[in-house]
Amino acid sequence: MASETSFDALRQIQMAERHAPALVKLEDDFYPRYLAWLAELESHVKRQFSLEGAQTLENSRRALSDLFELRKQKLFFKALKDFRKGAVSSTGLSGQEKELYTGLITLLSQYQLALNPSPPASENDVPVELLSDVPAFVGFDAQTYGPFKAGQTIRLPKKQADFLARKGILKVME
Repeated sequence: MASETSFDALRQIQMAERHAPALVKLEDDFYPRYLAWLAELESHVKRQFSLEGAQTLENSRRALSDLFELRKQKLFFKALKDFRKGAVSSTGLSGQEKELYTGLITLLSQYQLALNPSPPASENDVPVELLSDVPAFVGFDAQTYGPFKAGQTIRLPKKQADFLARKGILKVME
C-alpha cells in the first residue's frame, strides 16, 4: 500500500486488512517504519502535550496492534494453506512477517517429516548433488524433501531433479 506514514494511512491499511479475505500487501519496512513513527509521535507528545496528539498516539497504537493481530492470524492460515498446496510464497509480506512465514513453513515440514517419513527410494529416483542449501520443500509428488546442505548427495524423483537442475540448485549425477 502507500508509503506515507500517518494515522490516516495506518487506518486505511487497517480497514483494508479487516475487509480483505487475504493479506493486504505491505512494504518490507512497514513495521520498523511505523514503530519509529510512533516513537517520534510519543516523544512529540511528551515535549508538547496536546489532547489531540495524545489521542492520535493512543489511536495509532490501537490500530497498529489490531493490524498486527489480524495479519498474524491470516499469516498462520496462509502458511498452512500454502504448505498443503506446495505453493510457498512470501510476496507482499513485511520483512518480519517473511521470517515468521518461513519459520512456519519449516515447522510444518519438520512436523510432516516426523509423522510421515520420506517414502523409500523408487527406481525413478536419481542421484543428485546439491549446489546450494535448500530449505524443506514439497515436491511434485506432494512429499516433503529437505532441508539439505550444499554439497550433499541425495536421491530425488527424476522429474523433480530435472526441474531443480534447470534452476541451478543441483546437479544430476548419472
